[in-house]
Amino acid sequence: MLIASDESWCVLTPPKTASTALSHYFSAHPEFGVKTTPKAMHTMEPPEGAKVLLIVRNPFTRATSLWRHRLGELQVEGEEWYHPETLQVDPTKYTFLTFMDEVREQELDDFFWRTLTEWTRWVEVDQVLQFENLHADLQAALPMLDWEKISIPFRNRNPILTENHPLRQTNWGQQVKHFLPDPLKNPEAQRLVRVWAREDFGNYDYPLEYHG
Repeated sequence: MLIASDESWCVLTPPKTASTALSHYFSAHPEFGVKTTPKAMHTMEPPEGAKVLLIVRNPFTRATSLWRHRLGELQVEGEEWYHPETLQVDPTKYTFLTFMDEVREQELDDFFWRTLTEWTRWVEVDQVLQFENLHADLQAALPMLDWEKISIPFRNRNPILTENHPLRQTNWGQQVKHFLPDPLKNPEAQRLVRVWAREDFGNYDYPLEYHG
């Protein structure tokens, strides 16, 4: 979560909505007057009386990002399912469909299975910002910040990518192309995401059709 120095506003950042990039940047640049919660980036407890902004993301790309995060955890845990240079996943092992089954059954930590609607079920949100248009939405919502000096780099915490991997160096706003194959080319994968995030599609006006 980002919080104004006077606590007049805050930005809620559920998992996979640029929470890491925003937290790291503003933590390193206190001169902009934005407080962060680096040990609780995904907290949903805004300051009393603050204007509440929420970053949302297309459920399709958010689901695949969560899957990649889980694959990164499995790598750290010692699972041998990928080629260390191409990062091509063995489709016979931990697939996106397997992941979505675990999400549906809530077998994983709620970091993975909570939809955006579930993350904010008990929070009154004043304004929604879209991950896909984040720079423009942030500037429009928070004109009091010095955006001419603010430059937020893209940061991917996924452990699959090492610190010096070229994808980790990609600038914010550029197209990030992962080596992992697109699991949503499978119609069944698309259906599972629609079922899982049905409220998100409606609440945040994202199309049910996948345009990968």
